[in-house]
Amino acid sequence: MAPPVSITAVETSPISNLGNPAAIDTLSASVTVAAGKHHHVGGQDSMNQVLQAAQTGSRAARLRCEFSIGQSIGHVIVWVVLTLITFGLALLVFPYYLNRAVLNRTEVLDQQGRPIGKLRCNFDLISSIGHVIIWGILILITFGIAGFFYLYRVVRVVLSDTVIEYY
Repeated sequence: MAPPVSITAVETSPISNLGNPAAIDTLSASVTVAAGKHHHVGGQDSMNQVLQAAQTGSRAARLRCEFSIGQSIGHVIVWVVLTLITFGLALLVFPYYLNRAVLNRTEVLDQQGRPIGKLRCNFDLISSIGHVIIWGILILITFGIAGFFYLYRVVRVVLSDTVIEYY
């Protein structure tokens, strides 16, 4: 059930036509949803967009991840091999790519459960290599204790490099 809405439409005209009330070029509309969310649609947007915004109440309601067991197994195999080849150094960047893989397979759903977008993580190792090296040294110096704090930093960095791409 859609939340109750109130729709207010305000007609506006360009400054050159202010003296002529019959010259209406654009339509602006405000939509207020009972939950307190406010949407504004203006310019050449149609009233259908206003009504759609009113029905959904907001653009995004929840997330759905499609990261399967098969993808997990493939991901783990690659990272075990990389860990063996690099004598464990790959484990410093593993948390970044683990979070990135999960985020890149996550959809954004509207309140009715329809997909309206997806998450795209733009993280790349090149932009964070200095931080990875510093945290690696801190983890060695603290005999692994800094690793607990490093994991929180990894999540922050990956989420900061993530955007929603609406369909």
